[in-house]
Amino acid sequence: MNSIKYIFTDLDGTLFKSSSENDKKIDPKFARTINSLPNYGINFSIATGRDYLNAKKILELNGINNYDYIIGCNGAQIYNRSLNQLIFVRTFTEQEHNYAMKAFEYIDRKYPNQLYMYGYSLGKTLTHITFYIKENENINVLQSTNYMLNRFKETGIGLLVRSSFSTSLLKNAYKITIAFVDYKMPIEKRLHITSDLQAKFPDLWYLTTSTIEITPKNIDKYAAIQMINKKYYKGNNEEFAVFGDGGNDISMLYNFNNSFSRHDTYPFVKNVAKNIIENKSSYFVEDVINKIIKEKNNFN
Repeated sequence: MNSIKYIFTDLDGTLFKSSSENDKKIDPKFARTINSLPNYGINFSIATGRDYLNAKKILELNGINNYDYIIGCNGAQIYNRSLNQLIFVRTFTEQEHNYAMKAFEYIDRKYPNQLYMYGYSLGKTLTHITFYIKENENINVLQSTNYMLNRFKETGIGLLVRSSFSTSLLKNAYKITIAFVDYKMPIEKRLHITSDLQAKFPDLWYLTTSTIEITPKNIDKYAAIQMINKKYYKGNNEEFAVFGDGGNDISMLYNFNNSFSRHDTYPFVKNVAKNIIENKSSYFVEDVINKIIKEKNNFN
């Protein structure tokens, strides 16, 4: 792995232990290791389903301040740290948004009181999350959405609650998420529901683990990395290492030879990752990065 020059890692369940806000801390020693990566000729970046502002805040809280890019909302945002600005933004067109809304209405009718929806959209100074809560919603759905609302309040991003499904309420959407009321629903059933959506509404990207994340077609983490590489890095496949554990990581895990996931993640993720590490979330990333550094030291 001496050839590695560029690292892209997912956040939830990968660099950090889980998607819980309480697990957004890493060992300060590992944070210092990440900040030292340029000394070994390695550029470090994030590729996450979270919006870039939230990811940026999490990195700052952990003292990680020497990174290149944050790919946010599964590739719909690319933030350049040195420029302190977004260098790429892709939001749903009105046609795509109408299509996504029809997809949700279809699946909501087919699986009543099992799903709810929220979307990430561009605000003037921050990313907004809009929750669609219908007035006659089932009590279990309301309890689930209230739980998620309370979680998002901790992240410092904008929150909106709507009872209508009008397209005008979610302009400039980066990503739409369909969440499951039963967070313990077996992954097999989640994948079945996603397959149902894909068959009926094929013109979007559907990425599934704990939720169904919908992005405009051709928007994913791998496409965003390729965009960065074509314009800035100009590296070859062997110079990249990527880390992930979920459905939204499959595009980059599949396309890069140096792709890594953890042994206790979903089978359909492990099937595409080239390397499975026998350690838990967070630690498996640290293990591999320390190995890369060691190999570079030995080579030099």
